[in-house]
Amino acid sequence: MGGTICVSRDRDQVGKAVLWLPWYIVNKFVKSVDEVEEKLGRPATAMEIFLQLQVAHGSPVKTLFHVSAILTNMHREDKILTDNAGYYWTTKAQEGFRSYS
Repeated sequence: MGGTICVSRDRDQVGKAVLWLPWYIVNKFVKSVDEVEEKLGRPATAMEIFLQLQVAHGSPVKTLFHVSAILTNMHREDKILTDNAGYYWTTKAQEGFRSYS
């Protein structure tokens, strides 16, 4: 088991989902991360992702704490990458960023 509702994972993947998230929430998060990075020219912070979700996508996620939990969950699923401090998030492989696995 592991992964979001409609996604199965490889047996060798280390990270597994803690939260079971519907695909439309995951897609909104991935899209928001990419949009913020495109606008700013650098990876996004959780606050910037939260604001993008609220303004552009009318997200049902209402607090920054929930956004942080979902980002961490997506990181465990290897859907997004983060820096060593967990401050910046991206979907694109780049130096200084790593997946959970």
